[in-house]
Amino acid sequence: MAKKQFEELLHQEADLSRRLGHLEYRPPEAGRSVELNDVRAAIPSDAMLFEFARVEAEDWNDQGGPNGAKPVQRYGVWIIPAEGQGDVQVVDLGEAKQIDSEIEKVRAIFGKFDLQVDSEEERELEQQYRETVGTLTDLVLRPLETRGARARRWILSPDGQLWLIPWAALPTTDGASLVENRIISYVISGRDLLSREHPPQKLAPPVIMADPITICLPPTPQPAPRKLIAELQKDLGPSDLLLNRSGTGDGSEPIKRSAPANKALRLPLTRNEAKAIFPYLQIYAKAEPLLFLDNDALKGVFKSIRHPHAVVLSTHGEFATAQDMGVDESHLKPGAGFLLENPLLRCHLLLAGCNQRSPPSEDVDDGVLTGAEIVGYDLRGIDLVVLSACKTGLGDIHAGLSAAGLRQAFQLAGAQTVVASLWSVPDVETATLMEAFFKNLAGGASKAAALCEPQRDLIKARRAARRGAAHPYFGPRSH
Repeated sequence: MAKKQFEELLHQEADLSRRLGHLEYRPPEAGRSVELNDVRAAIPSDAMLFEFARVEAEDWNDQGGPNGAKPVQRYGVWIIPAEGQGDVQVVDLGEAKQIDSEIEKVRAIFGKFDLQVDSEEERELEQQYRETVGTLTDLVLRPLETRGARARRWILSPDGQLWLIPWAALPTTDGASLVENRIISYVISGRDLLSREHPPQKLAPPVIMADPITICLPPTPQPAPRKLIAELQKDLGPSDLLLNRSGTGDGSEPIKRSAPANKALRLPLTRNEAKAIFPYLQIYAKAEPLLFLDNDALKGVFKSIRHPHAVVLSTHGEFATAQDMGVDESHLKPGAGFLLENPLLRCHLLLAGCNQRSPPSEDVDDGVLTGAEIVGYDLRGIDLVVLSACKTGLGDIHAGLSAAGLRQAFQLAGAQTVVASLWSVPDVETATLMEAFFKNLAGGASKAAALCEPQRDLIKARRAARRGAAHPYFGPRSH
């Protein structure tokens, strides 16, 4: 009985968190419905919006349905140019079952990639990738290419499994990756292009957390981190929306079991990455960032930050699917257990002390920051979150919603822009990409352009160094 009541409370918490997040994203026109003309007026003149939808249609060639034509899921896309730049077009992309199957084939390529490959092996692997992705590009990219050729900037609003496509890495008709020809950005829907109102508040300095010590923290009180957290709370003030949860019920233990934290290794290159982006982030945010390394990169420290201008988390990240946990998808239904039902309990970032085995307490936290916890934090007004970690763009997919994982958790908490990855990220290339990204931001580039330019540079540099080989695993992977 107690277990059932506990799960019901967790369900209520998740529902309230989602509703709170949606309220935070109301545009100025929230009192009325948003019209197509509103969205088109918000699209830059050199851009085009691609609004995808997974819908149920009727297959009139198959009369096996209960009332005649058999229902079938299909993907469609509304191709929406800026105001005065042409007409809106609607394109049927085909059966969702086939497209989803092709997406899974492409994703499998990035699931287990060996970093130790020579240029010849990489060239062969890249050719295999292009052959595998060929059908998918014919289905979902070619219709966009022919109709969006005039637009330099593509704004993608995927649906269903289309959220998991590495769009930037799809090969175009000229053989290049899409990111080499377009500036790509993502929105949950066209409504997100409209300006958002945020409560007036003073933003705190940006935060960088990197190279956390993952070995066991001593079970004795940690005076330095405790003092640091107390100072942050005093300087930045209390938050009425901050849920300071600990002990059972925060999802830490189940996540540890699905992806054991005791196997986490330190990532020393993230320290260099943090120091490299520090001056550029200071210019961008017009404030000196707070830098937390080693034992100071604690979950408790992160929880004590209120309304930062930006957050950069350079560490291990993970999203565990039901299959990863050895559970069939059919079990993901009400009553199957909240860990399986709530994907925000199956995604996490690892911070200092994530390998310690003693129970969380006032002095020692578990170092595992789950999506369910992030949703409860107050990040209203935050301009940018960068998750420089593995698989932070993944999540459970439901039609009409984005991928339910770490990226969505930060958005529900109030973040306006989240940069995340669809697969495991190599240390060296990621550090290079992040430094160039923040340098471009400091120079005044838009977020999308600031990210796409170094992705193109990485591809170009890798081709030059690897005798023409440039597997997309090392280049365009971010959303």
